[in-house]
Amino acid sequence: MFIDRLKDRITKVPYAVWIGIALFVLIYPAYFSHIMTDKIWKIAWVIVVAAILFLYAWRRRISGIMILCTLMYGIIFVVTVFKGGNFVTLLRQGGTMVALVMLTELCEGCRDVFYRTVIVYATLLVFVNFISIIAFPGGLYYETHIMDGRLIQEHRFWFLGYKNGIGKYCFFDLILIALYNYRTASGSMGKPGAVAEVSRKRATRLRIFFNDNREWIFFYSVAGISLLSTVLIKSAMSMTVILLFTLGTLLVRPIEKYKPFVFDFRIFCGIAVAACLVIAVFRQWGFLEFFIEKIFHKNAGTFGGRKIIWENAIMRIGQSPLWGHGYITEDDFRVFLNYHNASDAHNYYFTLLINGGILSFACFAGVIAKCGYNIIKNKFKPAGIILSGALFLLLIMMIVENTKNGMVWIVLTLAYHMEQKEYCFKKLKITV
Repeated sequence: MFIDRLKDRITKVPYAVWIGIALFVLIYPAYFSHIMTDKIWKIAWVIVVAAILFLYAWRRRISGIMILCTLMYGIIFVVTVFKGGNFVTLLRQGGTMVALVMLTELCEGCRDVFYRTVIVYATLLVFVNFISIIAFPGGLYYETHIMDGRLIQEHRFWFLGYKNGIGKYCFFDLILIALYNYRTASGSMGKPGAVAEVSRKRATRLRIFFNDNREWIFFYSVAGISLLSTVLIKSAMSMTVILLFTLGTLLVRPIEKYKPFVFDFRIFCGIAVAACLVIAVFRQWGFLEFFIEKIFHKNAGTFGGRKIIWENAIMRIGQSPLWGHGYITEDDFRVFLNYHNASDAHNYYFTLLINGGILSFACFAGVIAKCGYNIIKNKFKPAGIILSGALFLLLIMMIVENTKNGMVWIVLTLAYHMEQKEYCFKKLKITV
């Protein structure tokens, strides 16, 4: 049988290779799209997505997050087609997110091989990007934007793209490393690993410490590189998120007795919702200006552009609140919001409401609600604590930035399936 022969050939190749190839195509560095023709990536993308879709269909199971993610982008796709928008670009962007959800589920969620492969790939991207920042502090390459026949903006880009997108790669990489560390015996911050236990009698104290905490040494090394990267490119929001998440991992053990309260997602969610209401409904932006000026010592006048964008975005949302306006490209967004720097709404929630209206937003809110429910159920476990802080910071980040990084859906899928033991403890097996 053809299927049996195909299955035998697939299973002979290490799973890490297949996962790595899929990640390389679905989450590729921005610099590659700059130096190579887009046709190559389109062909590779079609092959990878088709393979993932075939394996997922053969699995004959569909999850709630898969339904919600598909519905979210499906609604935007229908509206885009109906209004004559650029549905080809949307198909690639939305298809990538759906494919990453399927890939994560095909690998049965948080499995060791899947974790290690994603972490190695993401860390490699972060490290190469750091080298590009050091080697080219003024930018690896530039992109200019022209509006009404005149140059309006010139952005600096590095290996992973523009400065606001670089921090997201670093943040999601740190989340996965922290989750993986708490799944391993030697990554439990103080509990000796197998290697250290065997050689404890002969090892020096330094060697014992290194063996017992090598995973966390790796985590804080990546965190240091990430923080330095965001400082050098002057990405204030990314720097804040990475710093808070790193400090949060340090606080987990010392305050273990009180961690269910300190890291309670219900408190975090309340803060995030309140912040959204203050900005979107009450439009009280003075505290953000104070935060930018006093904490980051930046000119609060630079925040004025976001206020104009948000005002125009809220007006556009009100014109078609239920199903939105469909997908809008970055160049068209500037015209749509009547502002030269508005490549998007600089707010994920506003961008989603503009693209797919309340219907698409409800699908995304359903994913967040289920993830939050699982986190609350597992608030006494390290994974619940880590994901509680990570999801809170992600929700806050989405208030001031648009999040198009595909790794967000990997993290959300892991959180969505966190309560299912078969997604956390069995060996990796791709069902075909």
